[in-house]
Amino acid sequence: MPAAPPPLDEAARYSALMGYHLRQSVLGDAKADALVRKAVRQFRVPQSAIALVGRSTVYFVAEEGVGFHTVPRDISFCGYAIHSRATLIVPDATLDPRFADNPLVIGPPFVRFYAGAPLVDQDGYSLGTFCIVDTTPRSFAPEEAGELAGLSELAMRRIDFLATIAELVSYPDAGMLV
Repeated sequence: MPAAPPPLDEAARYSALMGYHLRQSVLGDAKADALVRKAVRQFRVPQSAIALVGRSTVYFVAEEGVGFHTVPRDISFCGYAIHSRATLIVPDATLDPRFADNPLVIGPPFVRFYAGAPLVDQDGYSLGTFCIVDTTPRSFAPEEAGELAGLSELAMRRIDFLATIAELVSYPDAGMLV
């Protein structure tokens, strides 16, 4: 299985991601958790996550049904999804040469369907994805891709908000601001 090559702007993208200082502070965020639960219900899938793509690891800062918080980037679907501003749709991973022999496809959690909308920051860098996963192949209508992109935008707004709060509380007199 070939891993996704890094985007051409990988150094700048990674720098932008690190500027957020969020991986630990977003974990357990009730609003981020609510967004992934909403996606599970809305799209009738067993798994959804807000994922940040690091250098070698993908971090699920919110997840529903996934059961783990990291996956190696070289086997992640998200590593491919950050290459475009469009939602990556994989109707049947067993038929896609990028993923057919992926450990996540041939073994637990037996991914068949994947859709990931990039989390794009204000400078245009794809920091990660808002993704949904199913264990059965399925189609995904353009309207559904648009809805997933909308959830991705909401998740990115939440990440921006949490980054702002984290920055404010790092100042000695931040208590007056919060």
